[in-house]
Amino acid sequence: MWLLASLFTAVAGTCFDHGSFSQEHWPFCQELQSGMMYMYPGSNKYFGPSADGDFMKLGLHVDSHSGWSALAVGGNGGMKGAQQFVVRQEGGQWIAEERYSADYVKPELQETQEIVLMFADEVNGSTSWGVLLPTRSCLAGERYAMEDVGMFMHWALGYSHDFSYHKSRGQFHTNLVGGPPAAAPDMSSFPSSTMTMPDVLVEHQGEGDSRNPYLCGIFDMAEVLPSGLNSSDKHHVAKFAPVLATASAKYVHHMILFECSDEAAAANNLTHQQVIYDCERMLMGCQTSKWPWAVGGGRSDLAR
Repeated sequence: MWLLASLFTAVAGTCFDHGSFSQEHWPFCQELQSGMMYMYPGSNKYFGPSADGDFMKLGLHVDSHSGWSALAVGGNGGMKGAQQFVVRQEGGQWIAEERYSADYVKPELQETQEIVLMFADEVNGSTSWGVLLPTRSCLAGERYAMEDVGMFMHWALGYSHDFSYHKSRGQFHTNLVGGPPAAAPDMSSFPSSTMTMPDVLVEHQGEGDSRNPYLCGIFDMAEVLPSGLNSSDKHHVAKFAPVLATASAKYVHHMILFECSDEAAAANNLTHQQVIYDCERMLMGCQTSKWPWAVGGGRSDLAR
């Protein structure tokens, strides 16, 4: 097996210490950024006005923030393909908007708006809001279903209430119906491998977007597996985690790990630690995604 890594540049106790969110009505609370931000997904017990679970409550609290803020579901670990729920002020009134990103561009308003703003306020320099969404939309082809499965989500904060480029953003993983993931198991005794891009100059060298260059690194599993493991045997991956150099971390927008077939490796003359520039379009035979990461994301545990 070969792997192609694509690099794109560009607690519970304290969670409920915010007046807008009580544990009685918001059963789950997930800390997104230590001491600053919390996200409150509804559950199958407290969806909102519908007792049959037809609606989902989503809320956000951000300390020391004034401006638009958003949560999003879906996407490939980044903004592209994500449905975004934005709350902001317009003309002195709070509004909630559903937006969608078909690419790495400004998310546009969806033609049909199904979001309902329950409340929003700024108190003592901090922002809190809650919205109501249908668990399963009538517009199934245009919405992500709120299901009892883990999914990637994103958060973003704006400079002002005018919706424009974010000042900060991040990624996390949760289950909106079943609740946040359990505490991560100790995997320190597991064998592990590290795959990092060799020293490369991040620059545009082809026909792709000069503002958002993609780099691909090729890794031969026979070379990167821990000592004692054979690449011809079957192994289970229990954890993925990003490795970011301090000097360049601020430039990395997302990473995606792909699997390449042996046939694709041979057809493309791939070699271990080879670097391919301007590879937004993945090579044929190297398009099976194994792990996505975006800004703000941490490790992903696959064993519970």
